[in-house]
Amino acid sequence: MKTCQQCGRVYNDGTLKFCLEDGTVLTDLDETEEPSTAILPGVVPSEAPKRERMSGAPSRTLLYVLAIGGLLAVAGFIGYRYWSPEKQIKSIAVIPFVNQSGDTELEYLSDGLTESLISSLSQLPELNVKARTSVFRYKGKEIGPLTTGRELSVQAILTGRLVKQDNSVTLYT
Repeated sequence: MKTCQQCGRVYNDGTLKFCLEDGTVLTDLDETEEPSTAILPGVVPSEAPKRERMSGAPSRTLLYVLAIGGLLAVAGFIGYRYWSPEKQIKSIAVIPFVNQSGDTELEYLSDGLTESLISSLSQLPELNVKARTSVFRYKGKEIGPLTTGRELSVQAILTGRLVKQDNSVTLYT
């Protein structure tokens, strides 16, 4: 039997001259000396668990934990996306904002904000937004949101009002 003084491996094969791990010259193991680990046929690494962890290669346990974590994340996303009790709004109508300031110059601002919001919401891929021509017929009319929603066949209605106070303009939705 031979041993490597560098890494501590014990070899049963007496014909080996160099360590298979690091190439160090092997020395004869004294028959009376008891090796620190059990001797199996072939190579018996005495510090194999430490060396494996220190080599930089991830352990199987770490890989299993990462794989299970990834699967749980995917399952959570699918569960949230497709089986969530709260459903996303699929259709909306932005009713022209009411100018409550009495300033006729702010009428252009309220209409512009309505059109800008319609345009921005239309960019969302899974949201159907009623067109400007469909919603501007409700401008200045006192129709409730439930009635408007039924008439336009939408799930949600966005209404708002513009109020001017001193030098500031506030939009309430």
